[in-house]
Amino acid sequence: MIVAKTFTGTHINNLALTYPLTYFLTNGRRGMQNILIGCKKLLKEWFSPVYSSPFVNSGYRADIDGLRAIAILAVIFFHAFPEHITGGFVGVDVFFIISGYLITGIIYRDLIKNSFSFSDFYARRIRRIFPALLFLLVIITIITLPFLTFGERIQLGKQIKWASFFSENIYIVKQGAGYFALKTELMPLMHLWSLGVEEQYYIIYPLLCFIIWKINKNWILPSLLFFSVASFFSSVLLFDYFPNGTFFLLHSRFWELCLGGMLAIFHQKGFNDIPILDSKKHQEFFSFMGLTFILLGIFLFNNRMEYPGVLTLLPTLGTCLIIASPKATINRYLSIKSFVFIGLISYTWYLWHWPFLALVRSLNKGELPSFEFRLLLIFISLLFALFSYFYIEFPIRKKKLNFVLITSLCVLMGITGMLGSLAPRTSFIFPESYQKFVNFEKNKKNSFRNNACDEIPLQNVRYCWKSGDSPAEWAIIGDSHAKQLATGLGKLTSAPIIILGNPGDPPLLGVKNPRTFKLETSEEIPSSNIIHWIAKSPSIKFVILSARWERFSSQFRYSFDNKPVRSGHLNIFEKQLVKTIQLLKNSGKEVFVLLDNPHLPFDIEDCFSLRPIETNKPSTCSFPASEGNETVDLYNKVVTKVTSQLNVPLINPSSVFCEDGVCKAEMNGRLLYEDRDHLSDFGASEVAKKIIEDINNTRKEETLLPLKPSPSEE
Repeated sequence: MIVAKTFTGTHINNLALTYPLTYFLTNGRRGMQNILIGCKKLLKEWFSPVYSSPFVNSGYRADIDGLRAIAILAVIFFHAFPEHITGGFVGVDVFFIISGYLITGIIYRDLIKNSFSFSDFYARRIRRIFPALLFLLVIITIITLPFLTFGERIQLGKQIKWASFFSENIYIVKQGAGYFALKTELMPLMHLWSLGVEEQYYIIYPLLCFIIWKINKNWILPSLLFFSVASFFSSVLLFDYFPNGTFFLLHSRFWELCLGGMLAIFHQKGFNDIPILDSKKHQEFFSFMGLTFILLGIFLFNNRMEYPGVLTLLPTLGTCLIIASPKATINRYLSIKSFVFIGLISYTWYLWHWPFLALVRSLNKGELPSFEFRLLLIFISLLFALFSYFYIEFPIRKKKLNFVLITSLCVLMGITGMLGSLAPRTSFIFPESYQKFVNFEKNKKNSFRNNACDEIPLQNVRYCWKSGDSPAEWAIIGDSHAKQLATGLGKLTSAPIIILGNPGDPPLLGVKNPRTFKLETSEEIPSSNIIHWIAKSPSIKFVILSARWERFSSQFRYSFDNKPVRSGHLNIFEKQLVKTIQLLKNSGKEVFVLLDNPHLPFDIEDCFSLRPIETNKPSTCSFPASEGNETVDLYNKVVTKVTSQLNVPLINPSSVFCEDGVCKAEMNGRLLYEDRDHLSDFGASEVAKKIIEDINNTRKEETLLPLKPSPSEE
């Protein structure tokens, strides 16, 4: 039995916090009396009088583990209850400061003693991180496998591969979804992005410090200050152009780790002996302000703010103020055993808290379960974290560093990553589910392919499709909701059509989606170039504007005339739509505008039994017309208003999907959708029929979009 009743000096003697738990488990079996004694002992131990935090330069600091407790609780309760703890994601920033402080303290101390060893540093990091992570990856794979579709299984395999090589944050950026996007929230290993940032930091940072130290040991603090400032401004300035990368990648988080590092060096140099910093009175104030800053971030920040950025200074500086105030009363309360224990298991609890939430949301059509069920999931994750800590992480951390241990852990991590990459070859596992998935993928496919990019004298055009060899008479401009029409129109009409556009870029003059052209410094606006080129094209007589119009909203980051749009989205949208239509009409083009198709309030996969074990009955694939489409309707109203004012024909495809207030995702056993808002080939063909019918009805004397003859007529 591991027993330790007190903190001894500045260290934990063995593991003080295991005593009440062990007492309860060993004595509770002897009867109700001993159970009550165990509970009393538990409460006495966990809420015993606070222990004084040691001075910052004297070794272990219990208050920092208490600070970890605040960080992990903020993150867990934000993920479980985002409607209440709206800014709990700042807990990750607290972790970054703590990591920078502790790691720099270790490196700087060894550099001063001339005893720093790369092999020793990396071996300790591997021993600390790998065991619990390996256990998580293996167990989560086993638990989730029966509940995942084959597509989700492939995605989990990719996440395991990237996580095994410290790059989960890079993988998420490659997926193109933000931290708060539903696509990201359904990834069972999404939370490992922060571990990826820290692991990349561990690889680069010691080498950086070592080189600077060898050049001039007095440069290390100014260098960290320089890196902090450069990284901070990159996070602020690049947010509008690269928001996902700014959130997830090391370059924009490095300043937080360096901030903690600078604080560690200040303490190592004895700057805390300065009277104003050493005064208990001042430390009380600093610690109180620090905790206030962190709590303001936890409860007032939300997913609509630009983050990370200037606002990140609040929780990061707050964390620094608390760490810099070891004598403060708040720090003494952070040192009580209950807080410290949560801090000690914070790494394993962080690993385990998210996968269960993500899995349940995937099984629940993307929705969070009930309040009570979320509490149950937190408790289950805590049980796994405790098991992982006491039987995986802690025993291995006690082992002496040696070549065999570190090599074994590295080999196991590499094997785990390689096994993750084999996920697409696991069709033999649950073969019936796999076959259903294959049939489903064929049914929902949209087979758009570019075929005219070489014919277009324009730069930065991602979608460029053309039907036939004749010069185009029709042009469709827009985003992915425009390009999805190619397959349907290509099959149904013989009119020469060209489709031009870019992902997420509405066909509006002056508007650019920096997410599509994130790192380009050019002031060129692709949508404007396309519109002007079409206006000048002598062969093009008719233009259709089509897009996911509602995407130009406050939830997304666009630029107008190369200036970020931060407010007034609806007014800018209406103004630029009017200008775009007027320009095309003044150029002699006849303009049509296509409203957006309804969006599904559920994943199309939910209509079918694609999982080996189904926890919900498949959806009927229908939904109320108003459900999940409030923003779509708002922007559709603006489009309707503008087209009415400018006397431009408006095509509304909703009748293809909806009748009597109810919309459907399939028709005659065939899928209309590829995902929540994009259409399948079949759905695109049905909308194309509606477009052809409505446009041809605008003319009695001629057919603008002639139909191709059916095979029987040829």
